[in-house]
Amino acid sequence: MFYFGKQLVQVVLAPATSQLPWIEKWTPFTDVDSFCAFFYAEAAPSLASQINGTTSTIPPFRLAVFSTSEEHHRHWLALSIHHALFDGISLPLILNFVEDELLARPHPVTCSPESLLEYMHSTRIDAGRQFWTAMFSNFHWSGHRLASVHLSSQTRRKAISLTTSLTALGRLLAPHRVTLQSALTCAFALSLAKYIHHSNDVAFAVRFCIMATPAF
Repeated sequence: MFYFGKQLVQVVLAPATSQLPWIEKWTPFTDVDSFCAFFYAEAAPSLASQINGTTSTIPPFRLAVFSTSEEHHRHWLALSIHHALFDGISLPLILNFVEDELLARPHPVTCSPESLLEYMHSTRIDAGRQFWTAMFSNFHWSGHRLASVHLSSQTRRKAISLTTSLTALGRLLAPHRVTLQSALTCAFALSLAKYIHHSNDVAFAVRFCIMATPAF
C-alpha cells in the first residue's frame, strides 16, 4: 500500500506471483510463556527487519513454525505481519478463520469481497467532505491556544505503565466493537483537552484521518 499526495494505492499480488513466506525452525521451549519470551527476544526483531526491508518484493508478512523435539511434539505457529495489511478488527477475524479451518468448523456468514468493493466504489467523496465541513463549522480556530510554552523549553517524554495488559483491555473493548487503537486515541484526546488545550473542543490528525471530539 502506497500513499502519494491525496491518492492511496493498494497493490494486490496474485497467488502465482509470490510464494508463501514460510519458515520452519526448531525450539526447545514447550510451554507458552517460555516460547513467547524467546520469540519476542530472539526471533521477532529479525523477522521485523526482514519484513520492513523487502516490502517491495515479498508480501509483508511471515509465517514461522517452531517445532519441539519428537518427545514433546509441540508446534508453535507465529504470524508476523506488517500493519499495512491489518488492523485491530481484521487480525482477530483472520486468526479465527484459520482456527475454524484447522478444527473443520463452519465459518460465520460474512460480507463477500465483491459486495465490500461495490460499497466502497459507491461511497460519495463529496458526502464525506460535507460531513467534515459541517463538523468543523462551529470550530473557532483562532480561539484555541495551546498552553504557553517557552522557546527554551525542552521536549519531555512521559511513560506510564498500564496495570492491565493490552490483551485484557482488548477483551473488554471487543463486546462494544471498539478497537484498542480507538480507545487509546480517545484517552489521548482527553489528555490533550485537559492539559494542553484546556478545552473540550479538540481536533487532531491520526494517520490519514482527522479525529474531531467536539464534546466529552
